[in-house]
Amino acid sequence: MSVLALAFTFCGCLLIYVTNKNQRLFAKQKALTLRYLGYLLACVALVCWLNAVSVSAAILIWLLGIMVVLALIPLLALVRPGRQT
Repeated sequence: MSVLALAFTFCGCLLIYVTNKNQRLFAKQKALTLRYLGYLLACVALVCWLNAVSVSAAILIWLLGIMVVLALIPLLALVRPGRQT
């Protein structure tokens, strides 16, 4: 269950990131409806965490997971193949 929650957290944060106007993974920002899907996936991840561990640990893991993923996603643009320096 925790692997599924981690996957939902990553996918939700990725969708939230690519709908931002300052994202660097794609040439254009993606549709706003993907942001709502990202929010939904993040909430589903919280429910999965709540089923896997205690309430306080679930909220802590969920928030820390979102923080780490949103900090590391911009680094993917730096290691993208074909990127010109």
